[in-house]
Amino acid sequence: MELSDSELAGVKSYREYLACDLLRYLQDTLPRRSMQIFSIKVTDLRYGLIWPLQIYGSVAFRNSIGHKANYLFRCTRDSFQTITQKV
Repeated sequence: MELSDSELAGVKSYREYLACDLLRYLQDTLPRRSMQIFSIKVTDLRYGLIWPLQIYGSVAFRNSIGHKANYLFRCTRDSFQTITQKV
């Protein structure tokens, strides 16, 4: 079933509606603390690596609401994180 031009006049597209609807929830909001939990499992050490491992680098993601990077892990070479072997 197709709608006529007069029936569609003033009707927002789905994307326009969605963007406006999301903005309603994002305006005047207070930042809140959150906790992100993730884990890593090392199954095999190769290339001369030995325990404990000193890891550094960045793992980030973006979402469609806020285009800023959300870091899951971010350590520099000077402030690495140490992973020990689980016994």
